[in-house]
Amino acid sequence: MDYPLLILRRFGLLIISFLIIGSSTPSFSEIHGENIFTFRNNKLAGDKTQSFLREGTSIINELGLWGRFKKAPREAVSFNLRGRASNDLGVEPNKWDLKRFDVTYQNPWLEGTLGDIAPEYPEFILSQGLKGGRLLTRAPLLDEFSLEVAGGSTANTWYNAWGPHTTEFRQNAWTVRGQLQFWDRSDIGVSLIRTKDKDDPLAANPTLVSRTNEVFGTDLNLYIARWWQIKGEVARSARNYDTNRARVQEEEKDNAYRAENRFRIRGWSLRGRYYRVNPKFESLVGFATVDSEQWRYTLKGPLSEYLRLGLGYNIRSNNLKKQLSSTTRVRVPSVNLEYRFHEKNTISTDYRFEIRKKDDKTLSEKNESVT
Repeated sequence: MDYPLLILRRFGLLIISFLIIGSSTPSFSEIHGENIFTFRNNKLAGDKTQSFLREGTSIINELGLWGRFKKAPREAVSFNLRGRASNDLGVEPNKWDLKRFDVTYQNPWLEGTLGDIAPEYPEFILSQGLKGGRLLTRAPLLDEFSLEVAGGSTANTWYNAWGPHTTEFRQNAWTVRGQLQFWDRSDIGVSLIRTKDKDDPLAANPTLVSRTNEVFGTDLNLYIARWWQIKGEVARSARNYDTNRARVQEEEKDNAYRAENRFRIRGWSLRGRYYRVNPKFESLVGFATVDSEQWRYTLKGPLSEYLRLGLGYNIRSNNLKKQLSSTTRVRVPSVNLEYRFHEKNTISTDYRFEIRKKDDKTLSEKNESVT
């Protein structure tokens, strides 16, 4: 089936539903569009097989369309559509593709998005955008509580997400999150995500093994005072390999932790952060540096109207459970000075000194930069 027909078949009903919602005489509406047409003639020298460019004339057309329909003071529909087409396969391998597509409906108790979504989740759970859908609801009688479900593909374009012949390695993810706000700006949340490797590209490369990954976590954002903030997250992951393949391993489970303490007083900011990810922890769509422990301290603030000072001290190490043959421990003290003149012009200088210790051997490295 052609790719455009595939997109229409999968999303046609939902697209029509959003358009019907926005069609009933909005009190305010705006639509913007742009079209960029590029004509290019390439001449290649040397070994032409080593270049991704195509020699000769090529045409590139990029189309953007976005808008917003406001139906009531707190009810609106918005959309964003961007695509690109080209006869140069070095620019657009699929000749044409959707780069971004999303339609969003929101009212005081409900918010739904179809297309490109970027839900705000803790970093161990989800730290990248998805191509799929998202629904967030708030309880009418308990406005402080919200429940969100989301799912989609990690592909970088819509063709790679749903196209029939893509070879991009990608995953499909489904997630749910509950969050309760309390006090002034504090909140506590619980999240669960399940991620699975997409099978299509794996079938073309039998050396790769399909994985299923689940991560459960809880996070806290606590404002004890206007100048004192505490943040933390605890997560546990479980990873399974495809039992239909030859390379089968037992389920692996492990934990990850992070905590942050921040003070802000009279323009000065003092921040301390602790980060630990155990060796067998894995989050396919989250951010985690496996088998690492980090301590980070920073102090920033103004010395005068034009001069700012920044001090930092980082400590990081690996081999947390002594499973490797050696252990690396790195300490990085740093100093930053920034001078601001006029309104938007700055001169900044950085000094870093890295002390790297591998078992009993110590190496030092300096790094200076002026911006």
